[in-house]
Amino acid sequence: MKLRGEFESLKQRISILEQENRTLEEQLDRYSAGEYSERDIVASGYVTNGGKIIRFQDDETGGSSPGQSPEPVSRFEIDLGHLRIIWIMFSLIIAFYYFKKKSSGVDEYHG
Repeated sequence: MKLRGEFESLKQRISILEQENRTLEEQLDRYSAGEYSERDIVASGYVTNGGKIIRFQDDETGGSSPGQSPEPVSRFEIDLGHLRIIWIMFSLIIAFYYFKKKSSGVDEYHG
């Protein structure tokens, strides 16, 4: 009975994968024919006919008004690699402290 249940589960999974495969093949055929959906076009970065583009200016200056000299914004950023190194060092220190404490505690009881 257990094998029959697993067989039915696998049969259902195969059916789902076959459906997904058919869907992907249909999509590939449309792409090969040059037919793209509007969603695909927008996702690739193109703008549809009559579409509008909004551009956000990313600069390092604060909100200064025109005519004033921009004041640089100070940002505190840490690279993820540095955080990993700090975490590894912290973990090693804790592990070293734990094993030193553990070994000194064992010596007191046995010595």
